[in-house]
Amino acid sequence: MESASKNSGAQFWSVNVGGLTGLWQLANYVLGCLTEERPDVLLVQEVAFRPEQLLGIEKFWDKMGYKVYEGTHSGYISHGLEKGVICFVRFTLKSSRLLSAGQSRGALLCIDVEGCLVVNSYAFPEWSCQQDQAVLLEEALVSLDWHHHVVVGGDLNEEWSNSWISICAAMNGLDVVPMDTDSTRWNGKKILDYFLVDQGLNAKAWTSQVKIADHKMVVLELDVTWNRENGQRFCGYKNFHKPGWLKVEEWQACFDEAVQLGIGSGWLEVCYDLNHNAKWVHSDFQGLQWPGGGTCPRDRCYLKPGSWGSLDDVNTLHSQGYEQDMVDYGWDFLSRKVIWSLRQACYIALLRIPEGYEEVDEIKKVEDLLNSSQKRGNNHIQERAFPRTATPCSIKLRKLRRRLGRLLELLTQLRRGREDIETNKLCFRLFGGWTDIGQVQMEVKKLQDQIGVIEKSQRFLNIRNWHQRIQGGKISR
Repeated sequence: MESASKNSGAQFWSVNVGGLTGLWQLANYVLGCLTEERPDVLLVQEVAFRPEQLLGIEKFWDKMGYKVYEGTHSGYISHGLEKGVICFVRFTLKSSRLLSAGQSRGALLCIDVEGCLVVNSYAFPEWSCQQDQAVLLEEALVSLDWHHHVVVGGDLNEEWSNSWISICAAMNGLDVVPMDTDSTRWNGKKILDYFLVDQGLNAKAWTSQVKIADHKMVVLELDVTWNRENGQRFCGYKNFHKPGWLKVEEWQACFDEAVQLGIGSGWLEVCYDLNHNAKWVHSDFQGLQWPGGGTCPRDRCYLKPGSWGSLDDVNTLHSQGYEQDMVDYGWDFLSRKVIWSLRQACYIALLRIPEGYEEVDEIKKVEDLLNSSQKRGNNHIQERAFPRTATPCSIKLRKLRRRLGRLLELLTQLRRGREDIETNKLCFRLFGGWTDIGQVQMEVKKLQDQIGVIEKSQRFLNIRNWHQRIQGGKISR
């Protein structure tokens, strides 16, 4: 069997966690994984929670960079709570909720992930429930009328051969992804958790060695490449800040004066720079004679605006493919006027430094902005690197969280009175031998306190850094 580590393509994990405790064990395991080890989509079955618990789940997974889609159903009740499924999708993927449905002993959730229909399904292990669940899936596929890739996964609780779900799949062009395993439960001999995909997808699946609950985690890998949403951002430039020796209204007056200078000059310097930019010199203009005796097609920037001639009508521009060029040209012209005005405002501000002002660094910042090479706004984009979590996490803290997750898993097994081979292995891995509940509880509390101290220290450090950045910003303004 292979592990749940991420190799290439889009990766899905599916696991029946058997309740809220198992869901938190899964969350802690994912938290301890590196970015490249985390899945793109997680399908989780058999969960139930109160509204305030759902808020905690959303907050926890949000920090790890996942959107949460819950699929509990009012018709499926367990211990007074709505029960069902839940999905987690990376923020970097474009996703949306499509529909959710349920029955008395099952639930189904459909989401759109990068144009791929992803269905998370759970049905209770009874013949009638499996039949009702197949009907729910068929109705969902028909109502959505999906014409692209489809992935169905979850705890279907019936073997593929001669099953209701196989009939539904055959009717909709889906097929099961085979796995090299004899059971999807740690103690069982049946494959009840699996994935279905449309015939246009190249997929492989296996069970992970990571133990979260009674069910094994099923991993699906698709041979597709998804473009990451917000995977790029605009290149940054220096920001123009208010000089420290001016009040807000005085800085506004400097900018207004600079704008009036630009209007009074007809923005000649801006027009010269813009129209001598090779991007805006069209090949059709080469060799033409312009009014005023010039042969350079860019000599129009010296002419009065009224002598430039009339623009073609909009239909002609559209037919020649120049419509977007006009929008880009307008943006370029506007951004150049704003930057020119800000630089002139810096020059005016330097002329108004009060006597006795000794903040040399602040003066140098304004001089750098005045003398910078920036002449226009920037609409170029660059690759953006996403952090593993919202805040950096040290290797030490990651290891502690991973050990805590394993200890909580062991504590759950001991409380249930399980003394099987897997529990023994976990004991030997954590303590080097068999142990009792009391020692595990002590170790859990010790680790929780240790992690709490580290996280508290990190919070104070983040707040201090934030204050320093704010104070630095105030000084620069």
